[in-house]
Formats: sequence, C-alpha cells, structure tokens
Amino acid sequence: FVENVPKNDELKSATMHKLGCLLAYKKRHAEALPLLTGALEKRKYLYDTKSKFLFESSWAVAATSHSLGNSATALKEYGSLLEKINKIDDLPVDSVVIHNSAGKLFFDDGKI
Repeated sequence: FVENVPKNDELKSATMHKLGCLLAYKKRHAEALPLLTGALEKRKYLYDTKSKFLFESSWAVAATSHSLGNSATALKEYGSLLEKINKIDDLPVDSVVIHNSAGKLFFDDGKI
C-alpha cells in the first residue's frame, strides 16, 4: 500500500497516520504501528517540534505501543509528549487523556 501513496512527504505522512489510526481503532494494533511509526519519522523531518502534526503522531505511536505492551517505546513517546504539552497551541489530543495514559503506564512500570 505505502508504495502507491503519492511522493509528497507531507501527504504521505498524513495518509500513513490516518490509516494507522483507523487500523488502531479497529484493534489491529500490530498492523497500525509500522504505519504510525513511519508517519512519525517523516513528520520529524517535515515539522518543528511544536507542530501539532508531530504531536498527534507521537501520541498515536505511544498509545498503540502501549496497547501492544511495548512499554519502552510507549514510555519514550509519552515522556516526549509530556515535555511538549505546554508548548503547543491547539493540542490535537486532550491533555487529560495524555496525562492519564502516561500516568498509568509510568505507575505500572514502577517509574512513579
């Protein structure tokens, strides 16, 4: 599928992100994670660290990794989100959801 997506990196990352979110919503986390990770990597080069697009991709990777039991990746991404949460205007994800998810993961992992 990814080979058929347009060559424009911005459009490609948006398509990968949306498809990954759709698969995650359908509980197909293992299929979603590579698309979400790919979108996140592309967006790291396209946008600055205060971009809401980068933020939403980081959250999608964190939440999907968390669902798959990959605590290391989820902790890394949630940590990144918590550092940026007050620096981004118009958050695409409710900050309460991020705090609750990150808090549960940090607690379960013995970090707090």
